Amino acid sequence: MTKFRNTSELPDDEGRVFVTHVPHAPFQVMGRRADSGELFVRGKFTKQEPPEETRKVLPGIEIITGPEAEELIAAVRAGNVNQVMPEFVFNRRRDVELETGLILAAELFVDNPDGAEIESRYQQICESIVQPLIEMAKRMPDNAMMLIGWPLGNRPENADEITDNNELMIAWAKRSLAMGLLIDPRDDDFVRIDSDMAREYASPAITEVRANKNGPEKTPSRPRRRSCR
Repeated sequence: MTKFRNTSELPDDEGRVFVTHVPHAPFQVMGRRADSGELFVRGKFTKQEPPEETRKVLPGIEIITGPEAEELIAAVRAGNVNQVMPEFVFNRRRDVELETGLILAAELFVDNPDGAEIESRYQQICESIVQPLIEMAKRMPDNAMMLIGWPLGNRPENADEITDNNELMIAWAKRSLAMGLLIDPRDDDFVRIDSDMAREYASPAITEVRANKNGPEKTPSRPRRRSCR
């Protein structure tokens, strides 16, 4: 049986997103088809929509059917694909919000399998993750503490098994891009963080993302800001 590779082995800017459509299969598979035609797997999901509905939600997506899709599903079922990991983990710091008056304070870890520098992925992260989280924060209940994002928004069947595996998640966090996400309703030049976060942000590996009514901004540990637009 063919062993398929995970999308973590494919450059972010290469490939076309696909999903399988095999009626009565136990699950469907999503991923990207490389320019070479090779299929890279990102995950699996059980919710099955008709192809026309999928295309309405995700215009331009490739729907794979027939023997190619069946072989892919069989390979995933047999474990012949590398482990799928979260796209991001958002860990809210409610204690910091209460202390500093921020709308939102959180730690954000973004999957970075290729080890790219934050500068090369910054705009993509802003558009696909940070800005939606800022909008979500306006409606977020006080007791919402953690949010885990999965590729294409599809939670895999073994999601709990993955996130409950401390060794696996620690290794994932070490390769990820780590950020502090602060949303402040006040439009001034002050960055409000508590003493614990100040010690964390002293690390050069941590980048701070700050937002006010003018939009999100990024500030490394040295005073410098950059718009998330």
